[in-house]
Amino acid sequence: MPTWVGGFPIQSAIGPVGGQHRSPLGQIVVEPVASALFLFGQTRVSSFFLNPMANSEQKLVTRGSLMVDAVLLVAFFIFFFEILKSHVPATTPFWLNIGSAYAASCLTGVFWLALQMFRVVLRFHRESKK
Repeated sequence: MPTWVGGFPIQSAIGPVGGQHRSPLGQIVVEPVASALFLFGQTRVSSFFLNPMANSEQKLVTRGSLMVDAVLLVAFFIFFFEILKSHVPATTPFWLNIGSAYAASCLTGVFWLALQMFRVVLRFHRESKK
């Protein structure tokens, strides 16, 4: 039985359901396998996606670490906001503040990523010594 793709009947060498074949125009047509739709209904696959990591006893993020992050990020932003004012090519104070705030926010985002990576490496280093 032919498979219809874009209004053209196509004979598949593999079969009408699942596989790969060429259309009359020479394009490769891939058909989904019907059994692949039922994979997510199995409990072993869905439990893998719902709980991909083992439960740990320690909390990785605490209220104290969030407060330290907030203080460090605000201090970093203010520091670079003041430094970058002299590097913004603007004449009015409004645009000086906008430009330095924009650049300081980008740098603060990079600092936050570096801080998180440092914490992960430090935790791994401490746990590997145990």
